[in-house]
Amino acid sequence: MASYVHHVPGRLRVRLASVKRNERRARRVSALLEELPGVESVEISTVTGSVTVVYDQAETDASHLFQALRREGHMNSEIAASGEPDNWQDLASKAGENFGKFMLGMAVEKVIERSAVALVAAII
Repeated sequence: MASYVHHVPGRLRVRLASVKRNERRARRVSALLEELPGVESVEISTVTGSVTVVYDQAETDASHLFQALRREGHMNSEIAASGEPDNWQDLASKAGENFGKFMLGMAVEKVIERSAVALVAAII
């Protein structure tokens, strides 16, 4: 299983459950990615399962990196698809929606908090 984390052209970071606390798999993923054309560096944290790939945009792109990881069984196709460039607008929309919900929740929490303080002040 994998979850998309972050991508800017030339740099991709994903979290792979398969490499978390597993040095052997981390080495295999690193070797797999380093063999791909255009990959300049690969850093893997077995503590978090984070895989960071720096690549030359002229030679490859994120979709090729995702395909290689899927082919070797390190990424679930359904989850990987959510991070591929075709769906970035959907991701941005979901992120905005989640952020909006978070902000609304914070605002409601503050209103309730202030109302409780005002009620206590009125009683005293």
